[in-house]
Amino acid sequence: MAQERALARLFRKYLTHELTADELTELRVLLEDESNRMRWDELAHESLVEPVSDDFLEDPAVKQELARSFSTIRRRMARPKLRRMLFPAAAAMLALAIGLWWFAGGPNQPSAPALASEFGSDALPGRNKAYLMLPNGERITLSGKQGGIVVNKGVRYENGSVVVRETDETLPTTADTLVLSTPAGGQYAVTFSDGSRVWLNAGSTLKYPMRFGDERRSVVLVGEGYFEVEPDAVPFSVHTAGQTVTVLGTAFNIYGYPEEGQVETTLVNGSVTVSNHHSSSAHRLRPGQQSIVNAKQTAINDVAVTDFTAWRQGMFIFNDTELTKAIKQLGRWYDVDVVYEGAPPNTSFFGEIGRDKSLSQVLSLLKRSGVNFRIEEAVNDRKVLTVIP
Repeated sequence: MAQERALARLFRKYLTHELTADELTELRVLLEDESNRMRWDELAHESLVEPVSDDFLEDPAVKQELARSFSTIRRRMARPKLRRMLFPAAAAMLALAIGLWWFAGGPNQPSAPALASEFGSDALPGRNKAYLMLPNGERITLSGKQGGIVVNKGVRYENGSVVVRETDETLPTTADTLVLSTPAGGQYAVTFSDGSRVWLNAGSTLKYPMRFGDERRSVVLVGEGYFEVEPDAVPFSVHTAGQTVTVLGTAFNIYGYPEEGQVETTLVNGSVTVSNHHSSSAHRLRPGQQSIVNAKQTAINDVAVTDFTAWRQGMFIFNDTELTKAIKQLGRWYDVDVVYEGAPPNTSFFGEIGRDKSLSQVLSLLKRSGVNFRIEEAVNDRKVLTVIP
């Protein structure tokens, strides 16, 4: 209900060009949610029967957009067979011409308006974004409107639409591998033919076969992934730098970015065996335990599981989280470069906030620990987050 009221408020200001930079950021974040986008479309349609300011309609750019829309409407309505079908669509087109042209970048608006916040600039949160590398080397940009793919007789999105169609000439084998990768600011999921599922966090890569064999189920992970493995007599193995995790059926999270220098495996339920390649040791975890594998040893700790799996529920949870680790998470999710003014302070963060918030909203929470921040636009069009002790 609160979001619906916020959308109505922003829409009214949107039609009259009164949105501030902070409100524009708020609107962009809200429209990441599909239900909010649908409500936005409804507001656009309703605006046809509500008064619009004369100043807005007198704007030359709006006049030009309206003229273009009316021209399209008249041309399509001249075709008798389409007249009945297109009349409702014509109304929607006009509504969008009045409002949405501005959000998409109207003639008098900058194509990428600068975001402002108390920290200078701002950055929007990550979203569904990933790439799929096929066995023949072809690279496919996956739809941001979908949240995952399913590998079974070809590759499809979760709604059933086709990504890669299987043919008689290209039947998959266990030797054919796919690579799913998420850039900084991206996340995506994959469901295998056995029903097991993996969610990839930002800046991660998963390599897996087109189909699993009869003797093993094996994948390779770089970065962070949350696994829900379907029970089966055939072991499921996840290979990362320095370790192998072997399970029969369970849920667990692996955090293994190369720059971290270690791999954390957090068990949600079931049982897993963690093998350290450096020490040739193996440890079995119980639910609520976490292994930390590095070149020297394997440490086993009891942890609050939700602290390490919250990203799957769209949350940041900082519970005595080291500053450098928390900032790395923000850098990946918001796709910003990170620099420190001086040595990183020896401090930790506490707090919970949604990953759908803008970067400045998260920083407003973290600065309570006595650390300040600055967000700047770099010359290469990237953003830089500066940590100020």
